[in-house]
Amino acid sequence: MRVAALVFHDVIAERTHGAATKDGSDAVTASEFEALLSQLRQLGYQTASSRAFRAWHQGRRTLPERAVVLTFDEGFISHFERVMPLLLRYRFSGTFFVPADQVGQPGRVTWSQLRKLVFLGMEIGASASCGHGLMTSSRPQLEERLAQAKQVIEERLGISVRALAAAGGDWNSAVAEAARQAGYDA
Repeated sequence: MRVAALVFHDVIAERTHGAATKDGSDAVTASEFEALLSQLRQLGYQTASSRAFRAWHQGRRTLPERAVVLTFDEGFISHFERVMPLLLRYRFSGTFFVPADQVGQPGRVTWSQLRKLVFLGMEIGASASCGHGLMTSSRPQLEERLAQAKQVIEERLGISVRALAAAGGDWNSAVAEAARQAGYDA
């Protein structure tokens, strides 16, 4: 069985000259994103959270025949303002990876908005993208950063955080072990 996983960063209103987001990643427009959701729905895809995907990967659950994991990185305000209404319209869910130290900053989601996403059935995970490379951090720094991000999100939202996204593929066996030690499914 194959599972599609689609990763999104900023979802912008409309495209202008290159349309890169503040972090330099490519952006998708809301109309492009909606067209993709419509196509996925027409093709019979159903979303699976990253939690469900991890359980399937470990042999602990099954997924729909046409499963897609939709993830949204970096906690952009567009995830609440543009993405969430479209996911609901097409009866999809998503996993939102947020850098805890950027919540509430200009252009980013707030804790109140994240609570609404949780209420609507979305999964919230931590994003380890605080501008410091995971693979270049010392083991104690790495463990502290990952544990702190998890703890802040859990305390602010009252949920268990098991998912971690490492920006730019900043991942190796030491990062995976530190993530497991911090309580993430790695």
